[in-house]
Amino acid sequence: MKPHLHRGSTHQWLDDSCGCAMGALFTGVGLFASATYYGWQYWRGLALSTTVFRVFLATFLAASAGKVIGILRYRMGRRPSASPLLPHPLDPLPKGE
Repeated sequence: MKPHLHRGSTHQWLDDSCGCAMGALFTGVGLFASATYYGWQYWRGLALSTTVFRVFLATFLAASAGKVIGILRYRMGRRPSASPLLPHPLDPLPKGE
């Protein structure tokens, strides 16, 4: 029996109704970018407490932005189709039944 590997797919991003996947991505990028920048500022003389606070704040703002963008992206992809012949993707029963 061959082992089955689970790989990520684009469907993960499309089914992210709460924005968690996009929020996690933005959190990682925000943490890396802010830690790099404010770490450099720390070595130039910024106080440690200020550095930690700013990294935390930038990471929180990035996560919040990712969450909002993830939710909006999900809702934009679930809009009703322009054609009246195609059913809405979230309708439990097509019209006429």
